[in-house]
Amino acid sequence: MAAVPLGQAAWEDGKKRLKPLTDDTKAKVLAALPAKALAKSKKPRRI
Repeated sequence: MAAVPLGQAAWEDGKKRLKPLTDDTKAKVLAALPAKALAKSKKPRRI
């Protein structure tokens, strides 16, 4: 584990978790985004 930086290991793990995004899921996310964008947050949030 020491050979791989912790951040890289977490990134690889995250990529594995994010991979199975179906078109249905993408549609749900895109449908939800405009509603969230209308609500103004106090500070800009980075995703």
